[in-house]
Amino acid sequence: MLMNTKLSLFLTRYRIILMIFAAFICTAFMQANSAFMSLDHQRQTAFFVLLFFAYFTLCFFLLKYKKLSTEAKVFLIILGGVILRSFYVVFTGLGDRQHDEGYFTGLSDNRINPGHLGYIEYLCKFGHLPDFSPYKLFSYYHPPLHHIIACLFIDLQLLLGVTEALAFENIQALTLLYSSLCLPVAYGILKKIKCSDTGMLLGISLITFHPGMIYMSGSTNNDMLCTLLTFLCFYLALHWMENKSFRNLMLIAITLGFGMITKLNCAVMAFPLAAVFLLHFISECKNRNALKAIRDYAVFLMVTAGIGLSWVIRNLVFYKTNPGVPVLTESSIQYIGKFSFWDIFGIPAHYGIDYPFHTLNGEQICNSWLILFRTSLFDEIRPDLSDVLLTLCRIALILAMLLGTAFFFITIAMQIREIRNGDRELGIFLLMGYTAVVVTFIAFIIKYPYTCSANYRYVVVGLLFTAISLLQLCDKPRIHSTAHRIFAAIIHYGIFSLLAILVPILLVWNQW
Repeated sequence: MLMNTKLSLFLTRYRIILMIFAAFICTAFMQANSAFMSLDHQRQTAFFVLLFFAYFTLCFFLLKYKKLSTEAKVFLIILGGVILRSFYVVFTGLGDRQHDEGYFTGLSDNRINPGHLGYIEYLCKFGHLPDFSPYKLFSYYHPPLHHIIACLFIDLQLLLGVTEALAFENIQALTLLYSSLCLPVAYGILKKIKCSDTGMLLGISLITFHPGMIYMSGSTNNDMLCTLLTFLCFYLALHWMENKSFRNLMLIAITLGFGMITKLNCAVMAFPLAAVFLLHFISECKNRNALKAIRDYAVFLMVTAGIGLSWVIRNLVFYKTNPGVPVLTESSIQYIGKFSFWDIFGIPAHYGIDYPFHTLNGEQICNSWLILFRTSLFDEIRPDLSDVLLTLCRIALILAMLLGTAFFFITIAMQIREIRNGDRELGIFLLMGYTAVVVTFIAFIIKYPYTCSANYRYVVVGLLFTAISLLQLCDKPRIHSTAHRIFAAIIHYGIFSLLAILVPILLVWNQW
């Protein structure tokens, strides 16, 4: 009886994680199975239509006949998001809607191919990191954690008898896993924000069904693993603020280090961490614990730098190459460096609503904010749509621009309010984190002035700050005026409307 109780508690506590790993295994099996992958498009689609029908039927009966807790509703939302990701991954090939994927030619030759696929192929073929300067070949400059994990996953599949082509196709099962695991981590973050459940379901829905997170779930590059580790670092930072133990500090150090050895974008978390570490250090100095704090932070720095900068140090020692990004030339169609600062970062001279998709051509679009909003909804897809779907895409872009602009000010205002109301540490952490995301985005485009630099995938962590601000804005105990209540309702229904438009578009447009 006791064993059954413990098992029941375990399944209840970890049901989201268990469901995600079950979906990962099922998706990996489908993509590794030659019989399933050889089915025609209609039969594969029929399988997912039945799956979605079963999901919606389950939701309907549970919501109608049972009084579900917030936790149970969140489970259903995340379950829907995982099914949608699996659908997206199965119908997205290695060359579909990818970024810097390159190509592979097979493990039987000695060719060294470019891009993330070539990088993974290199590790599978030769069994070691590149023995040449990684800046000499496209995408090899990236830190290698994602590529090493993908290589090991391919080797495992080959041992199990999966064909080489399908084993490489299944790299997307890993990014599906990373994207799905972001969801319970994000839920954990939202729970640590001391707010009522008023906006919880919409906040987790925004992260679950946001197109940027779904596109990245089918990628072959390192963006999704970097995002997962950034989310996890965010969660652990909030956990450390509740309990400032050395163990929790080391967990942050290890996570941040592994995030940086996946992609250096994860280092954006260093700014808000530095702010709260400084606050804590000042407090420790007042309590005469300065030496202990210095020791702890010194160990933190050694662990983080030892892991996170190991790739940079390796390249400096062996190949005398400084960190950076090999860039396109000024003759590239993506180059926007010839435009003024206002053209790139100011209010768009035209809003580009008629054609709401990113064209990559800097002559046609140079404004980074417009590129950001377009790619947040549709990545770099340029589909041929019916008039109805195109109209819905235009409406979605208008809504996204209005909500995104509103949330820029809402996020700042909510964290200033947080600081004034007494939760100084949390407010400073969130304000510094959001500021770092915006400032590093601008700095990145100034240094690398190309349209691809403004892609939403570089700032997807900003979605967390938006969801947190939504919770804080819609928190009923903090609403003290009619104007606040009306404004919160407008934002609430605006986000709901955006998601209600986008999810059907993703399901039915002719991209798979």
